[in-house]
Amino acid sequence: MANSTINASDLLVNQGPFSPKTNSAEQLITVIMKNLDLCSNMKRDIKDAIKKDLGQLKNAFRKQQQQLDAAKTQSPQAVLNLSEIMQQFNLLNAKLDQIDDNQRDFASRNAATEPQVELVEAFSNINNKLDNLNQNHKSYANVTATNSRTTSNNKQLQNKFLPNKKHLLIIKPKQMVTNKQTEAELKSSINCISKKVAIKQLKNAQNGAILLECVNEADRDIIHDHISNLANTEVESSKPRSRNPRLILHNVAPEIAEEDLIEMLIAQNEALKDELELHPQEDAADHLCLKFKLRKSNKSADSRNSFVVETSPKIRTIMMQNDSKLLLPYHVVAVRDYIYIKRCFKCSGFNHSHDNCKVQEVICPKCAGDHKLADCAAQDKEHKCINCINHNKKFPNEFSIKHSSLDPNCKSYIKIKQLLQSKIDYE
Repeated sequence: MANSTINASDLLVNQGPFSPKTNSAEQLITVIMKNLDLCSNMKRDIKDAIKKDLGQLKNAFRKQQQQLDAAKTQSPQAVLNLSEIMQQFNLLNAKLDQIDDNQRDFASRNAATEPQVELVEAFSNINNKLDNLNQNHKSYANVTATNSRTTSNNKQLQNKFLPNKKHLLIIKPKQMVTNKQTEAELKSSINCISKKVAIKQLKNAQNGAILLECVNEADRDIIHDHISNLANTEVESSKPRSRNPRLILHNVAPEIAEEDLIEMLIAQNEALKDELELHPQEDAADHLCLKFKLRKSNKSADSRNSFVVETSPKIRTIMMQNDSKLLLPYHVVAVRDYIYIKRCFKCSGFNHSHDNCKVQEVICPKCAGDHKLADCAAQDKEHKCINCINHNKKFPNEFSIKHSSLDPNCKSYIKIKQLLQSKIDYE
């Protein structure tokens, strides 16, 4: 500004265009007025520029706030940075008010210049903070992915292969009728549209019953309550009873007596003890009890044992934490979900034993031939699964049959396993 204006002090020492031999007072007043007008114009230009910058800054704040609102789980450091920026933004508004006051009283140029310098520095600091905030800012997807990665890793072992929970309802006829008659009575008893409920599918069950699957638990409860309150209906509804989960404890030391196992588990694992203490009026066996000891393939006295325990859903969750490991005196045992699938050694089918098998001839579990497993000479490429063959005869979605029925990746085996798991209360 000093280079573009005429310095009034130069006039007084006979420098520049001023001459003391002329009308010095009038010329001095003229020069001062020009300087004041010029400074005033520059002040307006500076103020307009600052207002323009503030408008852009407001838009930047608004955009940044929208991004932070979308993130929902923003890190504390980013929130702190935004708070500091908003404080400086309020400071800038105060500086603008100070400039307005100085413009009305322009007796001192230094008084007006000082807040301008501070504004420039403040704008520079804010720009730097905005750059840092943009660099450190994470999208909602990134934040949730980071936060959930540790918990999802812990839950992978807990819920591996667990199916989605189904919301089922059993519709039974009060008299012996066919499945079609039960279905017709059900449809006449409840109108899905008027009740605003959604039914995914209906399946036939034994003794003329219908298994009804709803979209959610709320719809299932509405249907159940509606049918239960009907006086003149030939059907009744009931909710399938969920089973408690069972877990297998591997590598239990032989010196741990069977009758002492549960007591030692509770004593050695604080999380189990704390959870059971929350239910002092209830029997501990309702939450954690020993079911049986698995037979050992190694009969030696010093070989490790495996036990199956039944738990409440909450106790199962606790036991499956810490990489599915539990403490016992002087050693650690591994914990896994225990799902027992009854298999027939005669036909290789599921959910029955050879004593109750209706098949007349023996079926090989490796090649589906009419001979025993011990007599099978089939190579791997000759394997055929009798369960997947039978499945393809009943259902349109064909399963591959080029594997042994003993293969743990067999789709028929996985289907039965998931069906059993759907009847277990894991939550």
